Amino acid sequence: MFVNSKIETERLVIRPYHEEDAQAIFEMVNEENHFKYMPDGPYNKIEEIESLIRWSKNCNAKNTKEKIYKFNLGMFLKETGEFIGICGLGPHDVYLDRIEVYYSLKKKYQGKGYAKEAAQAVVAYGFNTIELPKIVATVHPENVPSVKIIEGLGMKYQYTLSGFEGDLVEHNGYAYYELEPSK
Repeated sequence: MFVNSKIETERLVIRPYHEEDAQAIFEMVNEENHFKYMPDGPYNKIEEIESLIRWSKNCNAKNTKEKIYKFNLGMFLKETGEFIGICGLGPHDVYLDRIEVYYSLKKKYQGKGYAKEAAQAVVAYGFNTIELPKIVATVHPENVPSVKIIEGLGMKYQYTLSGFEGDLVEHNGYAYYELEPSK
């Protein structure tokens, strides 16, 4: 369900990170403004990505339906096998007991519907295969394309995060959304 998972859409193959993905991920996360609307990053050395991949594989080995440590996935074009981005499910940075969907694309693939396609597939996998009771998302309100994706998934705005200090201060101002599976 986690280690050897493979999610296919019309145009994408979505699968866990492999060691050979390190360079492509590193190049993507170092594109200009990649972390503009994200409260984390950047990665300055390829070794950080290699470590992230090892950690992700370890998480997949420990993941269960009851506890997801992190389910990091790469997005690849079905037609060519080219890496185009990342997506996945994992504990929300603020509410660790809630599972969040996330995605990020290389610049040249943005605006083509790939992020929505991947997010829909990952959410469906989360509900239908993992049997999650709820999936959440947070988004910077100025990140209009991502807001459209999240709302297009059927996620409902709940509130804007605020009042956080210390390590969580960068989450203030982000919009928080939730989605439960269709009954």
